[in-house]
Amino acid sequence: MSDIQHLEIVALDEDVAVAGNEVGRLLFTAKFRESHAVQRYAVGDTGRWLSGPCPCGLTSPRFELLQRHGRLVRIGTDFICLKQLASHLQTPFQLILDHAPDGLERMRLRCDLRPADALARLQPYTTLTTLLRSGLLCVEVERCEPMQFSTNQHSGKIPELIDARR
Repeated sequence: MSDIQHLEIVALDEDVAVAGNEVGRLLFTAKFRESHAVQRYAVGDTGRWLSGPCPCGLTSPRFELLQRHGRLVRIGTDFICLKQLASHLQTPFQLILDHAPDGLERMRLRCDLRPADALARLQPYTTLTTLLRSGLLCVEVERCEPMQFSTNQHSGKIPELIDARR
């Protein structure tokens, strides 16, 4: 499709090209369009560039389609997938990302589980446990009923993630 579309992969948090095989947002621009122009259209997906030739023989740039944007959260040098957190927890939750008093990135997990039970369910999530062991993140669990989750001031909706890092 590179004859009719141009693909950019840009950083998750700004419109600058990713380096190497970093994960980023996919933006498409239509090269030839008779009706209205489509420029840098964000389809809502993430991906990364793949190096080397395609085994099928095509010479166009290759990329790997990953998952929906907004479902990945960058913490330290890694990405946490909200879908995987949900899969491990098996209960409604809300994440608040901020910094602990010592400056370390902190993930405050609000859910209806006892803190020890929530942490035990998250143990198999290796990306998260690696971040914890490496000292790049601390996790605090707050037992909280979903009706007590923070809501969006304007819409009244309950956001799954509140990123309060600055």
